[in-house]
Amino acid sequence: MLLKMIQLNDKILKNMKKALFLSIILSLFFVIACTNNQQKRFSEVQSLEDSLYTVDGAFTSQEHAEKAMKKFKSFAIDFPEDSTAPVFLLKAGNIASALNQPEESILIFKTFDDLFPDHEMHAFSLMKIATIANDQLNDIETARQYYQKLIDTYPDSYFAKDAAILIEYLGLNEEEQLQRIKEAAGQKPDTPSLAEIE
Repeated sequence: MLLKMIQLNDKILKNMKKALFLSIILSLFFVIACTNNQQKRFSEVQSLEDSLYTVDGAFTSQEHAEKAMKKFKSFAIDFPEDSTAPVFLLKAGNIASALNQPEESILIFKTFDDLFPDHEMHAFSLMKIATIANDQLNDIETARQYYQKLIDTYPDSYFAKDAAILIEYLGLNEEEQLQRIKEAAGQKPDTPSLAEIE
């Protein structure tokens, strides 16, 4: 009986070794396949980027820009550990903004905010969300939320200083903004500007 148990344990141990060896081999194939897929997708994105702009700096075409935006975004989301992922996501957000797709642009910059909160360009992404929300969508609450997040997270940054000023002007029309600027400069509100004098 003891001999049968020892033989059975040996058989189980051999099968476990085989299973472990097989799982290691399969894992290696999976890693190699994923790496090849990542490299292939990186090459596709790089190729799109290389042909995205004309000599003048304009998009070669809107279709090409939209395709690049989607590829940049999907690469960054699928491979967030890749060192180029944050850069590609920022490029996708800027392309969406340039294509006058403010909702998509904000969504991309919010994804950057979620995926890369420690990245050196995080403050920039918060500023872009707030600015696009205010300037293109007239969404004052989102603008206020992200300006404030920028101020709270990066109080000593250049962007925070701008955000502190911009948050004061949210919801004001141009005339009201001009009035506040004049008051801040010590000029009487009813003093005519140069444009009014000419």
